[in-house]
Amino acid sequence: MYLSHVREMLAVVKTLNEWRHYLLGHTFDLYSDNEAVTYFLKQPFLTPRQARWVQLFSEYDFNLYSLPGKDNFAADALSRRPDHVIVNDNLSLSAQELKLKCSRTLQDTVNRLNVLRLPHQNLSLPTLHPLRTTNVAGDSEILALVKEEAQLDPEYLSVTTAAEKGQLPDFTEKDGLMWYTLDSEIQPRLCVPEGQARTQLIKEAHDSPIGGHLGVHKTHESRHHPLYWPKMFYTVHEYVRTCMQCLRNRSTNKRPMALLQPLPLPDHCWEQVSHDLVTGLPKTPRGYETMITFVDRLSKQILLVPTTSIIDAVGYARLFFHIFRHFGLSRVLVSDRPPLHIKLLESFMQTPWHQPQHVHISSPSNRRPNRTCQPHD
Repeated sequence: MYLSHVREMLAVVKTLNEWRHYLLGHTFDLYSDNEAVTYFLKQPFLTPRQARWVQLFSEYDFNLYSLPGKDNFAADALSRRPDHVIVNDNLSLSAQELKLKCSRTLQDTVNRLNVLRLPHQNLSLPTLHPLRTTNVAGDSEILALVKEEAQLDPEYLSVTTAAEKGQLPDFTEKDGLMWYTLDSEIQPRLCVPEGQARTQLIKEAHDSPIGGHLGVHKTHESRHHPLYWPKMFYTVHEYVRTCMQCLRNRSTNKRPMALLQPLPLPDHCWEQVSHDLVTGLPKTPRGYETMITFVDRLSKQILLVPTTSIIDAVGYARLFFHIFRHFGLSRVLVSDRPPLHIKLLESFMQTPWHQPQHVHISSPSNRRPNRTCQPHD
């Protein structure tokens, strides 16, 4: 469990790792609203974790300063998104309004830092660029692509025709585009036809630096509110599932696979027998259309026994007499069908001989004999 001052220092470590490619080889200043962080490098005793952090800090040339939270307006201004900033009339701020608001906030922060007269050069206000939002209504390139592909999508044209006749009240046509609106929604969603527009919109939400290659649900959430097309979640899922960068870099959440457990080698022939069923064969004059393949795991000798597809577990167990009369009773049986093994153990108790000493559920060595016995067109 991390203490409060350790968590503050961990934020510094994460920041240096995130912007490592920009910070290495440059002198910079780092501000934190926790004053205890500034005394980190002056501690006489360090834990093993803190010692590793000190080794990381030695790679950078920076000064660590304490800045009260009430004066740290820059971090709050830069972390706001236009579609999350709500004003009194329940309308989102435009990109230009947000840029102006952030500029004023940053300028106020710069003035406060210069008044504090910290031992460094005066700060200059960086150039701000408007954030790219999920609102595609103002994106002329996307709208032009949607209009072009709408003429090639028959399903999109049929919806447009039905909406013009008043058969689909949830769809409205405006400026050659279809908009979908539910009763519970205030903002209409742009209907996107099938084609490159869908892929490009998902790519901007997933592959862009703002998207950050998020998962299926978060990528779908960012596209679901402003856009609409049938089976959107399936489309997003297929795109994220086949993203090459995600496949290369993303770690799996599955439990690690266990080690292989190979079966012990038999000491003599027909001590261990693997068996399997081959069905769907041409029917013989005696009515057999199924074959059981018995394979010795040591010598790979094969014994084929014909039977029918309606054989039960008791009849299956009695067919082992073909092995017993030639080679004796096997000690180990191997199969890849657990339910069949359970029934066989019960059926062996009803046969004249005793049950085998060991039963293994594994992939038997019957694949080659099975392919040989199966008919080919």
